[in-house]
Amino acid sequence: MKIIKMDMDGDTTHYTVSNLIPIELSEFEMTQEAALIGGYFNYNPFVIHYSLIDGKSKVLPGVYQNRTELIQLKVDDVSGSFIVITGEKTYDKRNTLSLKTYDFNGDLVNNIILNPEEDKGLITGQAADFNRSGILIGGTYAGKRSTFSSGLFIASINNEEEQRVNYYNYADLENFFSYLRAKRQKRITDKIERKKVKGKKIKFNYRLLVHEIIEDENQYIMIGEAYYPKYSSSSNYNDIFLSNRYGYTSGYGTYLIGYRYTHAVVIGFDKRGNVLWDNSFEIDDVLSPNLEQYVHAESRDGSILLLYLYDNEIRTKIIKGNEVLEGKSFDEIKLSFEDDVVREKESEVEKLNRWYNNNYYAYGEQNIKNMKDTGVKLNRRVFYINKVRYK
Repeated sequence: MKIIKMDMDGDTTHYTVSNLIPIELSEFEMTQEAALIGGYFNYNPFVIHYSLIDGKSKVLPGVYQNRTELIQLKVDDVSGSFIVITGEKTYDKRNTLSLKTYDFNGDLVNNIILNPEEDKGLITGQAADFNRSGILIGGTYAGKRSTFSSGLFIASINNEEEQRVNYYNYADLENFFSYLRAKRQKRITDKIERKKVKGKKIKFNYRLLVHEIIEDENQYIMIGEAYYPKYSSSSNYNDIFLSNRYGYTSGYGTYLIGYRYTHAVVIGFDKRGNVLWDNSFEIDDVLSPNLEQYVHAESRDGSILLLYLYDNEIRTKIIKGNEVLEGKSFDEIKLSFEDDVVREKESEVEKLNRWYNNNYYAYGEQNIKNMKDTGVKLNRRVFYINKVRYK
């Protein structure tokens, strides 16, 4: 493998990482002195620690295990230590998370396995913070052996490795269903209230993709995107393909065409894992071939800007805690010439990523038609990169 370091003046330094086995790469992080390369071999996760100082590489101990999943690599930029989060199984086959901490040399410092309540399992999570005082992690939980999440959890672990886990059922969040149309939202909230009156709890099952947690002054902001797989039928057997790394297929005659996103869940919580507020952002127009982050969050003057790119448009929403300050709005990607027109909005390649401070970059492909400007082709296909800053 090659690592290329590019300086601001354009100079590059090349590093070669020797690997004797084929790797399916999934994670990449840098410390000041090392590269962390995560991936899978034979469906099992592992992480390589490559030193930029002496050019030596090693596989981190404790990561390569059967039937586990690599969830996150997170680096502490001050100390150079880092944490590896993997999905594992408890002794009674429930899902849980393992948090392995390493020093800057890649030596294992400790391994903490979260202990969910007996009727729950932890599906996925992201570290919000880890330092000398402990670890804070947020993610999704489910029923005992379910793979569909029932709500969100926030766990805090102190230096004595004492665990405190708070669980928040989706039905208990104030704005989880606010992305729905008013009548449907009311039917669901009325159903929840009827259950509560009878002393019963209602469970909702969702697939939720949890992103990196953002620290914002005295709170943390966690974003999760709800989705479901979308299939289509075909009479051509060759159209059917493997839908995940474990070799599962959808069956003869059907194949996975992508993942339909429904909405983003946004919550704010304090350092003890208590939820301060929650909100949502409707994104039911997105159909993606891969599971990846669409919605980004930006803190600005006490409010939070939510934005994502789809079909050559940047969609935004501004919230403040449980309130909506500005509803969903649409801004088209700026084109090179005044009379440029995008012929087909749908693009196979497009993405919005955070760049620096509150700046983003959007990129993608466009088929453009221009019938008025002189010196411009009538039809052209372009790859664009736009700098985006919301004002």
